[in-house]
Amino acid sequence: SVYEGCLPKNVRKIIDTTGKSPAIRRVINKETKVLDQRSVKKALIMALSGARPRAMSKVAKQHGYGLSFLRYHFPDECKAISNRRKESLLLKIKLRREQLLDTIRAAVLKFHEQGVYPSKRAVLEQLPKKWYLRQEDGLKVWQGTLQELGYTTPD
Repeated sequence: SVYEGCLPKNVRKIIDTTGKSPAIRRVINKETKVLDQRSVKKALIMALSGARPRAMSKVAKQHGYGLSFLRYHFPDECKAISNRRKESLLLKIKLRREQLLDTIRAAVLKFHEQGVYPSKRAVLEQLPKKWYLRQEDGLKVWQGTLQELGYTTPD
């Protein structure tokens, strides 16, 4: 056929018995890997005890196994790794949010020390990202800081 030379090596041509055009099917050449439970379990425990938890999919890829394969054979270890990663990400989000709120508070205090009313627009100009003050938490911190300094807050 005309297309035979154009096909990649891992694609095989299959002749359709109905006489219509040939169908193309990908052939996956995978070597079967023998499960060494002891070494895989040790590797999962090492991943769990690491300082910076990684995603379970990356752990599986590093050791040459599929994620579903590891979850089937080592459900407890995989769940522990996933939970630790989730906790780590939630802590990271919480710390980032606190840092953003501190940035808003610092901007308001900076304007107050200069003797300038810390308007929403002025504070927005001082922030590295404009969306900080558009979030509900950021807006509450801005209003709360204004009240602490004795300003009347717009609703």
